[in-house]
Amino acid sequence: MSGPVVLYGASELGRDAVSVFLGSDGDPPDRVLGFVDDDPEKEGTHLLGLPVLGTGAWLEGRQGSVSVLLVMGAPRIRRVLACKLASAGHDFATELHPSTIRTRWVTFGTGCLVMGGCSFTVDVTLGDHVVVNPGCTLAHDVTVGDYSYISPGVDLAGAVEVGEGAHLGTGAVVLPHCRIGAGAVVGAGAVVTKDVPPDAVVVGVPARPMRRADPPWNPTE
Repeated sequence: MSGPVVLYGASELGRDAVSVFLGSDGDPPDRVLGFVDDDPEKEGTHLLGLPVLGTGAWLEGRQGSVSVLLVMGAPRIRRVLACKLASAGHDFATELHPSTIRTRWVTFGTGCLVMGGCSFTVDVTLGDHVVVNPGCTLAHDVTVGDYSYISPGVDLAGAVEVGEGAHLGTGAVVLPHCRIGAGAVVGAGAVVTKDVPPDAVVVGVPARPMRRADPPWNPTE
C-alpha cells in the first residue's frame, strides 16, 4: 500500500505494527499519520513518535483520503470495527513487512497485517483482517479465515485450515491436514495433531481441549 494510513488501536499490537513501516532511518514514513483509539484519554499522546489523533470519530469524513489498519489483537473487536468502518465507506490497508518471504501463489485479504520474518510458500490464502505476528511459517495449501490472530512463531504445516476468528498462541504448531474451527483458541506451545472444533480451547502436547467461558464465535441466536 502507498497511500496515507491510520492505525486503529494505540496499544501493544499497535506499537508492534509500526515495525512494518520503518524505513532505513528507523522512522515510520510520513504516510503513517498516527493512531486512533476509542479511549479518549489517549488523544494527544504519542506512541513511538506517532500521535494519537483522537477516537474513531476522527475518521469521520475522511473516507477515501486515508486507509485504516486495525491493530488490536482480539478477533471479536476487529470484526465489529471492520464491519462498522466498512459500512461507513472506509478503506483498509494491507501491510506486509519488507522481510516477508512469499511467492506469487499467496493471497492476502483486505486489512491484513504481516510482521517481520514470516514465510509463505505456495497456494496460501489469508482472509480479511488477519494478523500474522513475527516469525511465522505457513506451508502449502494453508487457508486462514477472516479476523484470525496468529501469534509469534506459529508454524502451520501443509493443508492446514484455520477458521474465522481463531487465535493461535505463541509457538503453536499445527500438523498437516488439521482444521482449526472458527473462534477456536490454540494455546501457546501447543502441538495440534487433529481437528479442533469451533470455539474450543486446546493446550498442551499433543493439544487437548479445556473448558471455555467465552460465547461462541457465531452464536445461533
